[in-house]
Amino acid sequence: KGHKSPCLCAPSRFCVAYNGKTPPIEIWTYLKGGPPTEDPNFLEAMGFQGMTDEVAIVTKAKENIMFAMATLSMEDREKLSTTKRELVQKCSFNGKACDIEGDFLTHIDPVFGSCFTFNHNRTVNLTSIRAGQLRCFKCQ
Repeated sequence: KGHKSPCLCAPSRFCVAYNGKTPPIEIWTYLKGGPPTEDPNFLEAMGFQGMTDEVAIVTKAKENIMFAMATLSMEDREKLSTTKRELVQKCSFNGKACDIEGDFLTHIDPVFGSCFTFNHNRTVNLTSIRAGQLRCFKCQ
């Protein structure tokens, strides 16, 4: 009680504490069918059958993820992607703090997930005419 353990996957909302001593839970022991196995039909359907080149396997996996993401609704894609607050903790432009929720527009891409655009509002003039670190866009 009162002890806080660091979470390695923070700031993700899907985190499981692990003390480094207790063996991880083998979830398949609680499910029917035993430990996971490779299904040759699945490997063939996903295009991995007979592949041995690691670069080609990674490329094919990325392609499969892109196609899988494209079948999801925009709402589901957004739920699976990084949020503005997870990516941007604080930012400033021309020496003034940004409004992270208002100053960044979110676009969901099937390959990259959430993409964020700063200075998207054409009715607000965000330009800098001076040089230097105080007048630039800073993001953390």
